[in-house]
Amino acid sequence: MSRKPAIEIVPGMVFGRLTTIEIAPKGKRGVERWHIKCTCGTEKVVGARYLREDISKSCGCLRNEKIAEIGRATGKANAGRKHAPHFESLVGRVFGRLTVIEMAGRTPARAVLWRCACSCGSSKIVVRDSLIQGATQSCGCLRNELNAENLHSGLHTGKLRFEGRRLSEIASETGLTYAALKHRLKKHGTCFPDHLPRTKAAA
Repeated sequence: MSRKPAIEIVPGMVFGRLTTIEIAPKGKRGVERWHIKCTCGTEKVVGARYLREDISKSCGCLRNEKIAEIGRATGKANAGRKHAPHFESLVGRVFGRLTVIEMAGRTPARAVLWRCACSCGSSKIVVRDSLIQGATQSCGCLRNELNAENLHSGLHTGKLRFEGRRLSEIASETGLTYAALKHRLKKHGTCFPDHLPRTKAAA
C-alpha cells in the first residue's frame, strides 16, 4: 500500500488553533519546523510532522483548558461527598484589617498560604494559622502605626516603648544603649532596622 504524499505546508495554513507564519530553521536531523501563532496569541515553533498528523492543535492552551474543565468537574463531584476538603476556604473572611482574596499556594511544610488585601490598600500573603490565631491582622501598617503612636507618646512622657516594651528593657537585653535605641526609633521607626545590628556584641 503506497504512502500518501506529505501535505505541503505554506504560510497561512490553519491547523486547529494554529496558523503557520513562516518556516523556521530546521531542527535536529534536518527536521522541518514552522513558526506558528495560536488563537490565544502565543507564538512558538512546531515540528511540521506534528501539524501534518494533527498532533499539535494549539500552543498548549487547549490542553490547559481541558485540565481546568476536568478539575472543575471533579470539584463538583466531590462537593456532595461526606469527606471534608483538605482545607477550609478562607476567601472573603476578614481578619483585623485583612480580607482574604484567594489561595496563594503552600509552604514547603504544606501549610496553606492566603493572599489578603489590607484596608490600607496593600496586599500580603499570610499562612493560614497566623490568620486563624490572630497573629497577623494587617500588612504591617498596624504595627507601624502603633510604633509611631508609642514613639509620639514616649517622647512626651519619657517612657519610650517599641512593640509594647520599654526601651530600657530592650537595652538591658541587647546591650545597646537607651540613647542608641531612641535614635533608631526616631530615625527609622524601629529599634532594629535591617542594616543595623540587634545586639552590642554584633556591632
